[in-house]
Amino acid sequence: MPNKFNVLNESIKNILSRSNYVDYDGKSYITVLYKAVFQNDFFLQITWENDTIYWYRTTWLKEKDRRKMANIFCGEFQIDDLKISLTLEKEQGKTVLGDMRSILEKIAKLSIKPIFQNENYGKDGQDITLTIGSEYATTTLSWQTSDTPTEWNSLDNLITDILKLNTTFVSKEKTLYNAYLDIEINNQTYEQIFEIKKK
Repeated sequence: MPNKFNVLNESIKNILSRSNYVDYDGKSYITVLYKAVFQNDFFLQITWENDTIYWYRTTWLKEKDRRKMANIFCGEFQIDDLKISLTLEKEQGKTVLGDMRSILEKIAKLSIKPIFQNENYGKDGQDITLTIGSEYATTTLSWQTSDTPTEWNSLDNLITDILKLNTTFVSKEKTLYNAYLDIEINNQTYEQIFEIKKK
């Protein structure tokens, strides 16, 4: 049977990455799935046109689900017997391209080789999935910041800049979701249902 932590972790990543459909309509885009130990997880989607950035962010409000998750990991509930719900916050907005230009310059200079050897993998850093895409091609890279391969150090620098940009994104309207996952352990299938509430 798969490890309880791994199954739950992959389920959370799955629901965040599927939480907000954006039609990029031929535009270039960047997405970051950010999972942290002591901070809220979020899925950030950025696209741009001319001098305008359009951004979309879904955040898992961990503190609201803290007791429930603690019960799961303490063994009070079996993960395959529990319908797990996450409290998500959805935001979106637009702003001027501004600081995004330096990020695009760093992306243009990236030279990343694939890593296929087994390496030590810690659990104390941020779990990052970065996708850079266009109408015709998409590149996705995943790593953990506590064990970033030396050859990938430029990615940590890039993510630092994207996270700084993320802090400047402020939305006046926020939507709260209860997102439910039915998890079937054996073949890891997922059913996703959203109940939307205005904050």
